Amino acid sequence: MFKLYLSVLLLIPLSSYAEVDVVKANVIDFVHYDATLEPNLNDKSVKGSVKIKLIAKAKNINEIVFSAKYKSIFNVVSEQRVIGYNVSNGLLIIKFDKPLVDGKEYNISIEYLSRSKKGMRYYQDHLFTGYHTKNWLMSHTNINDKASFELHLIHAKNLTSVGNGKFISQQEIAGEKLISYWQQSSPIGLLAFE
Repeated sequence: MFKLYLSVLLLIPLSSYAEVDVVKANVIDFVHYDATLEPNLNDKSVKGSVKIKLIAKAKNINEIVFSAKYKSIFNVVSEQRVIGYNVSNGLLIIKFDKPLVDGKEYNISIEYLSRSKKGMRYYQDHLFTGYHTKNWLMSHTNINDKASFELHLIHAKNLTSVGNGKFISQQEIAGEKLISYWQQSSPIGLLAFE
């Protein structure tokens, strides 16, 4: 049986190796990611949907910026009305109709397709990840701002998935695919070497 290794989170003590985050840790606290990812071994892409839970830690935040390198963005929604988003110079800029409230929790959902040249290693019968998380998962890059993580991994039946945290369940979908569900309850840092 082929294996599909998708290890998305990694503990690391040395923050000096991480790229400086686009969003400063004293402005936004990213607390949880709920991602659904469907890798395509043939065209070396990952179709993704991620719901990000965050808490505003400052006043007058009208926009949030993520790395959009290697990604096509399809949709961005939030309970805080998104008045627009655009991709410019490899950055996804999300603009809100009014400033986020300091101390309030928000959810942002982003749908995208990643064709990362770093971070994913594709082979005919398997793939795995190694660092460069922000290249294939819409995420922040400050590993000092730790977050919990849920992964719903859609893959062919003949593949075995391995993920971070606790394996919760596996369910057949669309007749030929499985969705494997992994949960990392303890907040940890997303790793993002460049």
